[in-house]
Amino acid sequence: MSAPERVGKFRLLAELGRGGMARVFLAVVRGPANFEKLLAVKLLREELAREPELVAMFLDEARLAARLNHPNVVQTYEVGREGEHCFLAMDYLEGPSLAGLLRKVGRGAMPLDLHVMVLAEVLAGLHHAHELCAFDGTPLGIVHRDVSPKNVIVTYDGQVKLVDFGIAKAADGSAQTAQGVFKGTTAYAAPEQARGLPVDARADLFAAGALLWEALARRPLAPPGAELAAFARRVTGAEPRASDVAPGTPPALAAVCDRAMAFDPAARYPTALAMRDDLESWLASLPKRPTARELSALASAAFAAERAALRARVDEQLRRPEGAAPLSADSTGATPLMTTRAPLVSAVSEARPPAGRRGWVALGSFALVGALAFGAAALRPVPARRAPDEAGAPAAPAPAPASAPVPSVEVALRYAPAGATATLDGLRLQDVPFRGRFPRDAAARSLEVRAPGYVTERRIITFERDLDLAITLRPEPAAPRAAPPPASAHPPKAATPRAARPPASRHAIDDKNPYHDD
Repeated sequence: MSAPERVGKFRLLAELGRGGMARVFLAVVRGPANFEKLLAVKLLREELAREPELVAMFLDEARLAARLNHPNVVQTYEVGREGEHCFLAMDYLEGPSLAGLLRKVGRGAMPLDLHVMVLAEVLAGLHHAHELCAFDGTPLGIVHRDVSPKNVIVTYDGQVKLVDFGIAKAADGSAQTAQGVFKGTTAYAAPEQARGLPVDARADLFAAGALLWEALARRPLAPPGAELAAFARRVTGAEPRASDVAPGTPPALAAVCDRAMAFDPAARYPTALAMRDDLESWLASLPKRPTARELSALASAAFAAERAALRARVDEQLRRPEGAAPLSADSTGATPLMTTRAPLVSAVSEARPPAGRRGWVALGSFALVGALAFGAAALRPVPARRAPDEAGAPAAPAPAPASAPVPSVEVALRYAPAGATATLDGLRLQDVPFRGRFPRDAAARSLEVRAPGYVTERRIITFERDLDLAITLRPEPAAPRAAPPPASAHPPKAATPRAARPPASRHAIDDKNPYHDD
């Protein structure tokens, strides 16, 4: 897909990544006296700019992002529309996501104290978003709904930034989520969120607790290929406790994790600040508190080659003449950290290209992460720095043993016409098309695709092998016109009056209820 050379005052240099709804570009803005500033520009796809609901969702994100102003939240500078292009310009963050850092360094080698410090900074950004008010003092009721490692950026100067409010919920949002539709990342979604129920700020605190769980256990809460089992545990409250998985867990951190991940929202922390205070208390109890400089050194050493490649690429792009179209992610050899929908219930996971089109709810997930957008040279593993435990004795939990890979299949679902919706076992799939991996089994699953004015398609599918399924709905047949009654020589009899129908009970089922599927 072609891209404009300019959007407003921003010259687009290179595509950093793309999602089903938006594309993210590295851009430069120039001014007097050789002023240059690099920014990231998120651009709504042109074909979607004519869809009022999607434009409303994009502008909801822009409105939220523009209000947020905190050191631990990515800064948005400008929102606008240039012809067919809706865009927002934001900080260009040079550094990996927390997910990328953990993957590069290794979960077992990531110092626990640094990891906890990162989460404390995330909670500071969340508290700012949760407490934000409109200009008249009315609380906005912002809920991020996708607090996950891919949406936490660790910059090379040791800053921690929460990004991607693309599916955030606010009280004044115009694009609302229907009850029963899940948006977020399965591994970090609160039970009520996974079930499609209304959520508030405590859902984000559950996600922060899940991040802490992984820091303590040194392994993913929902390993690849086991998302369905993790989802079943989540909605039934059968989540394993961190102290059971990692017996050496400091008791204070285990208590924070248990409270944050309570099944009942009322049992969780009341605010992100309260949870952050408990993490800060643990950090303050250590013989030596971790610093942003140590975090900077860890990220910079792990991604030295990628960072050098990125800087060379940026210099090359800045020397390109005006009028040249921006380079695409594919042509630049980019490895964008875009998100793709993974198994069932629209789970989000980081993807490596090529992976086709991405999930539209993800809204790009800030592929502006500089060092991971380009380059690929592998480095030697960074030596683990031993993190002190609560008693002050240096100790680092041993990495959890790797579990045997779970056999899985790749499932691709495409359906038409535009606007059609699909459910799998009653759970709404947000992607068009949908792509993900599932455990290989012979269990029967119900797939249903429907659209207004078309015949609903229902199929039973199994995940015994890779599946690539395309469904095109048939238009509903036009209702036949009634034939005129034959002429009769006898005049019609007078109609016999019928008894008045009793009023319908107020408890009767309303067939117009939009949540009643049948």
